[in-house]
Amino acid sequence: MWNGRCQPIAKYRAGIRRACLFLLGALLVCGLHPAPAQTVPPSAPQNGAAKGKPHVVNGFRSVTFGMTELEVTAAAKKDFGATDQQLSHESNMNERTTSLVIKVNNLIPDAGTALIAYVFGATSKRLFQINIVWGQPVVEKPDLTGLVSAANSLRNLFLTQGYAPDSVVANAQLPDGTLLVFRGLDAHGHMTLLLLALPQTGSQVNSSADQGSKPKTDPKKTEGGPATLRLSYIEKPDKPDIFKLDGGF
Repeated sequence: MWNGRCQPIAKYRAGIRRACLFLLGALLVCGLHPAPAQTVPPSAPQNGAAKGKPHVVNGFRSVTFGMTELEVTAAAKKDFGATDQQLSHESNMNERTTSLVIKVNNLIPDAGTALIAYVFGATSKRLFQINIVWGQPVVEKPDLTGLVSAANSLRNLFLTQGYAPDSVVANAQLPDGTLLVFRGLDAHGHMTLLLLALPQTGSQVNSSADQGSKPKTDPKKTEGGPATLRLSYIEKPDKPDIFKLDGGF
């Protein structure tokens, strides 16, 4: 979770806590053990696999896992034309990780402003996770239709990219009402995780894993709860580089 020193991000902390989508441990539990979790049937398109080219996600744009903060800074500036003033730094005192954070407009059409956090490990000090967030708490009143459209577009893209078939889950409802829009592992075990949280009152989500099933919401009837779309690329989902007390403590 982003917490700490930077004023541009600090004002979002309360909303992020309410969303409960930025805790790495919670993400891994939800991503690895969704309930109910329905895998995509073999008939779902897996173009990358069909062509014999295992899909690999090494990062986002020109930023790759294992980079130092200086390397990520240079790459992010190149990717988005950012200046030093547009980059922020955050620390997570519990996990002993640090993050380089940037706000990007029009990353996906109609989804609104995105917040990208490049997370560096507690031990290695190198990039091991990338989080991209649209909706609350990045903006106060997100376009729900735009968030749902972005979720559908990303899911449809990921389903064609050749993730390991037995790792793919799509449109699974989690116990807290969040929709696991997509989860998959690439050929190197890197995880792509896409979560959509919509206001509970008046919202409707379809938990079917069929590709044609799409999350739905009625913007006129939504109230209460955050509206957040979050995409994470995780290098080692089973071994996150975060601080943990020794088991024999």
